[in-house]
Amino acid sequence: MGFNLGNATKYIWRCDLKKDAIEDLKKARWYIDREIAKREAEAKKASEAKFTAGIWKPSESTQPNYNIIVTNSPRLDETVIGKAASDALKYEGIR
Repeated sequence: MGFNLGNATKYIWRCDLKKDAIEDLKKARWYIDREIAKREAEAKKASEAKFTAGIWKPSESTQPNYNIIVTNSPRLDETVIGKAASDALKYEGIR
């Protein structure tokens, strides 16, 4: 659980133990609203990110050297890069 949800849980948990439960519930709502805004921004950023992959052939020789180029892709992991490389090579008829 992250910071925002942890604090919201804390304020909800203790709201009836204090004199002003409404104030604590408002604080909990503030942290929940903040978490929602954060997640919406992350989702928007992820949907706007584009993934492109291609093959660059520096020279034509008996054994060409293929380099996979991956651009504009946040949060890459080996699985994503491997799939992109495999797809690009299949497209070129290499694999």
